[in-house]
Amino acid sequence: MCGLPGVAPAHYVGRYKWITGAEPNRFSDEDRERMISRSYEVIVPKLPKGLRPASI
Repeated sequence: MCGLPGVAPAHYVGRYKWITGAEPNRFSDEDRERMISRSYEVIVPKLPKGLRPASI
């Protein structure tokens, strides 16, 4: 996503693939919700079993 206009690696945590948006209205609410949901789907299975939500 860092190749998109208004998106850059986040300060201090960019090495963990976090991003920051310089333009808050660059993405619609639906796009942001979809991206957050996708990030959750990618990360949760990598957590230790004791830290995963019961529904997954």
